Amino acid sequence: MSRILIIDDDRDFSRSLQIQLEMADHEVTIAHTAVDGLQAAQAMAPELILLDLKLRETDGLDVMRRLAANGVDAPVVMITGEQDMQANIQAVRQGVIDYLRKPFPLTAVLDIIAGLSRAEEPPNRAVEIIPLRRISENPREMVGADPAILELLKQIGLLSRSRVNVLIEGESGTGKEVVGRALHETTCPDAPFVAINCTAMVPTLLESELFGHVKGAFTGASETKAGKLAFADEGTLFLDEIGDLPLDLQPKLLRVIQEREFTPVGGTRAQPFQARILAVTHRNLEEMIAAGTFREDLYYRLAVTRLQVPPLRSRKGDIELLVIHLLWRICRDLHRNLRGVSRAAIRRLQAYDWPGNVRELENILTRATALTKGDILQEEDLNMEDRTGYLRPPRSEEEILPLADVEQRHVLAALQACQWNITHTAERLGISRPTLRKKIDDYGLSQHP
Repeated sequence: MSRILIIDDDRDFSRSLQIQLEMADHEVTIAHTAVDGLQAAQAMAPELILLDLKLRETDGLDVMRRLAANGVDAPVVMITGEQDMQANIQAVRQGVIDYLRKPFPLTAVLDIIAGLSRAEEPPNRAVEIIPLRRISENPREMVGADPAILELLKQIGLLSRSRVNVLIEGESGTGKEVVGRALHETTCPDAPFVAINCTAMVPTLLESELFGHVKGAFTGASETKAGKLAFADEGTLFLDEIGDLPLDLQPKLLRVIQEREFTPVGGTRAQPFQARILAVTHRNLEEMIAAGTFREDLYYRLAVTRLQVPPLRSRKGDIELLVIHLLWRICRDLHRNLRGVSRAAIRRLQAYDWPGNVRELENILTRATALTKGDILQEEDLNMEDRTGYLRPPRSEEEILPLADVEQRHVLAALQACQWNITHTAERLGISRPTLRKKIDDYGLSQHP
């Protein structure tokens, strides 16, 4: 049984709802004005308040503020017979746990009450909570205790003693830019860090973006503009997705590296190039060299040394630490006050294979933080049931599939996620390309069924 307060000036509706709730063994009090509702709330300490959005003398949003100001912290469900998008949004912002549109069935209210009852579990069924804490003041901190991460940090420390060019490799979303910035900050923290995305730029504009241009160099060049090479000065030039650099620009970048100078588009005077280059890619450049889409001499100039950033699925022991670190930052950015995350939520995250790596983890946590109604991030807040990387255990014997069927589905899902790139899919699955091709043949898989 729950103590419920209805604050609604519609007397017939209020009485009808009261009768139905009392028949379901709940204790119900009705108030038809804001003043009466506030007095009733202070007197009865309700466990749930059903509050009408539009009262005659004021609105439900004002009543919520007055309830909070008087120390009433009962959960509120806003009810209304009108369509009002902005009021709906504001009600959610002020903390209502749900929003019901009249007319609604009694089961809608009963489901909310049942949900509140489940949230108040007895001590012997208390949810194990991992409290949030600040892991680092640096939002770009490389968080983790996995041996691969510790080795990566060691290599960054060694490379910070020189200014050799570095090729940073790893799957999308693993944090390659975090690695690049860490190397920059340990080498020349006061110098510029200039990043350019070789994929995002229009090929015809990429040369001007890199080298800059002089006035009149091309149509629309109304003034001289410095490029990224000049802005980098004695700092770091971070070339994101270098594998997407157009083939006709590759010899020009090679010359910059060899001669340590560049000439703006349309210019005649060379300028010195003093920055260190950190090139980043998720692609296999050696295969691109074999295919003739990436220059071998440029590759060796960029890959004086190489750093490999491990995928998240290979260091799942770091997930708990990463979740705490990311949630702390997300809560700060979204102005949320989460107290912690449940152990069940952590286990769910650790069971997933993370094709999108740390970036995907951050996106899931951001969405969950924005939408959760409580102050503890729970497993259901993650909304991960539809993600193919998580293999839900069968609920009954009838749901147990033959192992070959499970593997076939997983291999097909991996191929589709990687756009049928055999090399990339094999890397993600942790098998060789011949093994992957054999599985494709054995299962009769096709890109165009």
